[in-house]
Amino acid sequence: MLPEFLSGSYKQYKDDTSVFVTWLGRVAEACGYRAKVSSPSAETPALSQRLKGKARKEAKQALLASGTISLDSITTVKHAVSTRELVTQVNTIFSSKAKVHMPKSIKFHLKRAIDARQRCTKWYENAENKAGVHDEGGHRFFIRVLKEALVKLGGPEESDGEAPKPAVKKSLPKNKKILQIENRFSHLNVEDLDDSYHLTPTETALATSNTSPNIPKSVDVFELEEKRTFEDAFVVFCLFEDLHRIQRKHKEIWEDCNSGKTNLIAATAVTQAAICMIRQAEEELCSTLFPGEPADNCYNTLASIVALVESITKGIDPTNHFGVDVTPFDSFIFLPVARTLMKFVLISQLSLKFISDWPPPILPLRFNYIQDQNKADMPEHKKLQQDDKILSQLLIDLQLPDKARAHAHNEADILLLEPIARDIFLRTLQPVWLEGKLSVTAVFAAQMLLDILDVCSDLPKFSRQLTCANAHVSKPLDFGFEAGAKLEFGGELCWPTSGDEIVFTIYKITQSIQMPVLPSIKSQMLRIHQTPEFSGRENTLPKLEGNMERSLEQLNPALCAIYKQMNLGLIQPAPADDFAITHNPLYSGSAMLKLLLTYQEAGLTLANHHLSIFIAAHLYNALRQLRMLDQEWPLMVHIIQQHKRALFADELLTTTKDIENRLAYRLNMLGKQKRFHEDGKYKFREPALTPMLHSLLNTELSSGQVLWQIEQQMELLSDNQRSNATTRNSRGIQRQKQRVKPEEFIERTRDVVSGALDNVGWNVTLEEEGMGFQFESWKREEKSSDYGLLIVCHEAFKEARDARLSGKFTYRPGEGDIKGLKGRDKNPDNPYRHGTGMLVASKVFKEFIADESEAFKFPLASSAKDEEATEQTTRIPWCHRPSSAAELHELLSSTTYVAIAFYTYFDKSDLGILTMFADQAYTYTIPGIFAFAKVNVDNIPGVSKQYCNDDRTQRTFVFFKNGKQVTVNYQAAIIGSDMAGLKAATDKLGELAKKRAQQAGEQAG
Repeated sequence: MLPEFLSGSYKQYKDDTSVFVTWLGRVAEACGYRAKVSSPSAETPALSQRLKGKARKEAKQALLASGTISLDSITTVKHAVSTRELVTQVNTIFSSKAKVHMPKSIKFHLKRAIDARQRCTKWYENAENKAGVHDEGGHRFFIRVLKEALVKLGGPEESDGEAPKPAVKKSLPKNKKILQIENRFSHLNVEDLDDSYHLTPTETALATSNTSPNIPKSVDVFELEEKRTFEDAFVVFCLFEDLHRIQRKHKEIWEDCNSGKTNLIAATAVTQAAICMIRQAEEELCSTLFPGEPADNCYNTLASIVALVESITKGIDPTNHFGVDVTPFDSFIFLPVARTLMKFVLISQLSLKFISDWPPPILPLRFNYIQDQNKADMPEHKKLQQDDKILSQLLIDLQLPDKARAHAHNEADILLLEPIARDIFLRTLQPVWLEGKLSVTAVFAAQMLLDILDVCSDLPKFSRQLTCANAHVSKPLDFGFEAGAKLEFGGELCWPTSGDEIVFTIYKITQSIQMPVLPSIKSQMLRIHQTPEFSGRENTLPKLEGNMERSLEQLNPALCAIYKQMNLGLIQPAPADDFAITHNPLYSGSAMLKLLLTYQEAGLTLANHHLSIFIAAHLYNALRQLRMLDQEWPLMVHIIQQHKRALFADELLTTTKDIENRLAYRLNMLGKQKRFHEDGKYKFREPALTPMLHSLLNTELSSGQVLWQIEQQMELLSDNQRSNATTRNSRGIQRQKQRVKPEEFIERTRDVVSGALDNVGWNVTLEEEGMGFQFESWKREEKSSDYGLLIVCHEAFKEARDARLSGKFTYRPGEGDIKGLKGRDKNPDNPYRHGTGMLVASKVFKEFIADESEAFKFPLASSAKDEEATEQTTRIPWCHRPSSAAELHELLSSTTYVAIAFYTYFDKSDLGILTMFADQAYTYTIPGIFAFAKVNVDNIPGVSKQYCNDDRTQRTFVFFKNGKQVTVNYQAAIIGSDMAGLKAATDKLGELAKKRAQQAGEQAG
């Protein structure tokens, strides 16, 4: 079941039936039926005639009202109504003297309930191929009961001649209670009711029972009692039906992302919201149906309720089941994707016994077509095989860090293997290969990723967008290293010491994006590990025989011959080292979001230390209010809207006098508040929507907590939109909070996240540009000389105020005051009427805004031009990895300077020195002049012995010139974790390489 604020298929069905049964019970009671369960009754005022005028209006407001008291505060007392009682109530109303017809609003809910039951019944009958099996007391029986109620009470348009006529010859006047109920629902008999309409059981109960002017504390609501077995089957059916509705909307949003209508972070947030919805629904459903069983391993159990068990298990062990079919029933429960994941579950269960290497032995889906090879080449089956291959390759790559983590030497190595952002796909699928667990959520997450891969035509563009964002963040920070490998940053900016930690975090993120660990590990692992050969039965097969139910040895000879002819092998890892990055846009989206939020935090730290943004905002507002600046600066307008309290103490001033006074107040020149830098309440703070964005990355939050954050922002947005339209009614009743459908929720998630992203990610770059306003502090201390700039600007404001008070100049209305002003100089366009300081400021701003671009904004999307420029400036040259003596000789003979790291997988050197080595490669690599390489000692043992000692526990760094080993800084080699020595040596060779490249360029010129 979905979260309470969402209206899934099952909740909608329950509400629909409850609305109908509640209305039916009250009308039946008015017609003389006596229920077994007593319920509170309210006095009904005597009505001598049909409600009119004011009474009718009040009845309408009693049902649908918007005020300050919510119907959610009214307690609902639920009563179960059996099918037998329901039939009796229908017959009581049908046979009564008064002709009662079902209101269109109630009829709408009843029809929708019948339709839901019919969809479920059709599924089970087709899936199990047993027509009529659910007739006796099952789905068909309930449908028949509800349809009979619709025919008998729905009016002539519903009968179609089927309903028997009641044994009443003459209709009599309706009693007062029936008349009142009819009038309360009459205003809802509109013709444009659609699937979004939702009348709640509580509203129905109020309309049919309460007439007192006071709001009742509780109302009676009736629900239809159904058999538990059939109800459980219906609940599971509705869950999968909701999954398909979410899937369709999810694909639409990623199609928009592919076309550029939706940014990558928003699309990633939509995927996470969808997965969180399903995880919470699965947990609640499993706790209800299977109490005591783990909710994270329930796929087989839930799927077996709506499909045959043998159809689910087919494909888990290819040596046990060979046939694969493509049916709507398989697709309904996402069985093709589940079968791929089940293979990893099986390997996980066997791994403790013999499978410890990477990559794991995963059989391709084509293995299941041994008995029918022609079927394997059909389009729909080719698609299944392609999805199976891509998903398997993704999971093979993604589990690699977990394999490597088990062999890490220390805590630093473990941290190095951690991804910068654990995207929702990785988090959801990890239990499959780590714990051998398979949930509906994991299956659905895998299907969603395959959908993303289907609709996105250019998958690498998402990783290119991440690269562009990384370059945008790195530019103003200008990371570098001083002697002793000390990190330096800031470029033209002077950072406060309080920002060191957050900037270092940004550095680690940017380095992880530039040089992700996973591709590097995969490249190395592929050199030392081979995918097990499965096409040769004499190799891996004997190991599998004792763990699988049947082996190929037990197959008949004909199938064995076909198997050999097909020459099938295990699924190989994708050739590209970065396959798991380029084929998982959710990783790029999550990494971009983490980079953005960390960048914003750094920007707020900087903006609260320097005062460039503060004074620029005051100057911009003054120039606009004094009509000295026609151009609008959109980014500054946005900043002022978001941070009005920090900038202007909550009030945007319009007059010359107030503008000067407010700046004086903020600078404590009036002696009424603390100094600016000491007053925390006027500091820049993260926008209100930022906690919701943080929740998307917080792996410690539950699905419900993440959804709650998103829901709160949706409610806040809705409240703001209707704040001016709130009305009260005489009874002060407000409708219950409207539930939204799952597909509507993820659509709103996209809108809320897109809006939140507009409010972050500008401070650092804006401070860097700064319009030349910033003053560097004397040292990297908390003190700053920016106050000199503030005093200059305040003097300009004061000069503008004094010029106005002097009576010399003439001003139009709105130029510093609502009223105009006539002075001795009759020219209202005198450029000096607001003082020399403001005149200079206006010229600076005009020139700056004319050249201003979107460079200040965090690049949520990137153009082809941006990507090309970023690719040229930020491409990281991977170190060469010669695997043979010939390859190493070719590198040494074709490159002037070469730095080589000889290593083994058993050394205990600090992994941080590899990062340093890669940084130097990024800084100094010049093709043909200076190259960096990594050589596995075990791959080229003969050559390695020439340059490395017998100690295999330490890395050895050796330097070459023109193919011969040379001494650098009096060292023939650097052994172990001497980061300072390695940096000094590569710096020296790098400078020599630059000079050689410059000389070559001059000679060519």
